[in-house]
Amino acid sequence: MSRGRRGAETSESASRADIVAALAAAPGSSRLDLAKRIGLGAATVTAQVRRLVELGYVRELPAVAGGTGRPKVPLEVVHGAGAILGVAIAVDHLLLVATGLDGVSVAQSRVPFDPAAPGAMDVIADACTALRQGLEAPLLGVGVALSGVVDEASGLVAVSVVLGWRRVELGPQLAAKLGLPVHVENDLRALATRELYVSARPAPDDFLLFVCGSGVGMALVRNRVVVAGMHGTSTEFGHVSIDPSGPRCRCGNFGCPQAYLGAAELRDVLAGALGWRPDDLAAVVGEPSVRAHLARVGALLGRAVGGAATLLGISDLRLTGETLAVWDALEPTFRVSLEQASTTLLSPPSVVVVPWDEEATAIGASSTAMARILAARLT
Repeated sequence: MSRGRRGAETSESASRADIVAALAAAPGSSRLDLAKRIGLGAATVTAQVRRLVELGYVRELPAVAGGTGRPKVPLEVVHGAGAILGVAIAVDHLLLVATGLDGVSVAQSRVPFDPAAPGAMDVIADACTALRQGLEAPLLGVGVALSGVVDEASGLVAVSVVLGWRRVELGPQLAAKLGLPVHVENDLRALATRELYVSARPAPDDFLLFVCGSGVGMALVRNRVVVAGMHGTSTEFGHVSIDPSGPRCRCGNFGCPQAYLGAAELRDVLAGALGWRPDDLAAVVGEPSVRAHLARVGALLGRAVGGAATLLGISDLRLTGETLAVWDALEPTFRVSLEQASTTLLSPPSVVVVPWDEEATAIGASSTAMARILAARLT
């Protein structure tokens, strides 16, 4: 994750989150190691580490002598100094994951959920309380991720089509019930934050994350900041028509990426080709009719991703999501179309496919809360 010095507009709170993430990825790093790895000045890292040590989130290990100069003082994140709870809200269930400050999962639970039920907020609060009671470390805060337009400053869910919510004060209501800071985020931006802070794959400063699952969308990261639109809106990659003659999308348009690669939409199309609806997408990739369809979809996706990359001038691309279980069938035509659609990028597109797991969004919510909690406590 080594990179050059960032601009003066970068907030110090972001550097603190970077320090914790870098130490979690490379325990035993010294202050100088961190400065080189993160691309911050040695004085800045030293000041931030001092505060983290004072709060008990980071500790010094015995000094290691070697060569000339002062002995190296290794550092590590104190795993048990605090826990953060991440909650992913889906249309029929909640997935909760508690992590340490190092992003390691320590507990999880899955709870049935009906977003239209009168007591929906109590269900979320009760699920958080139940998981909290089994934690050894003090719970520092809660992150919540969901599909929808979220005002991160107020915790207001302006609208969630998937959940059927409008103007739900999720953050304030949960904070009042739990007595803890609650940070609400759009699920795509939460997944991008996970890539920044708790991913095994070092993230570049600028990248695009494309998610293909129940919903299809894109998150934009610039200078290690996950970018949101006005009033908490997200990029609507999933609802940009890439084939006007294609199938009608749930948004009312035609030929959107959602209509081709949404989990429900893809299963519906494959059901027509197979005569039955597959639950396991990977299991039917070998069927000739399925491969032919997915080859066409791969070409459309590559063109769309290439267009987004060219428009934004970003060549580091990451793809993840449930429906990428069929990536082997999508990839050949995807890469051809991607190259054709991004000829003006200064560097060829670099594509990383991030393995999907059910915990991803909940851990993204936890990492979002972690970054904000560090900012709030270390100003």
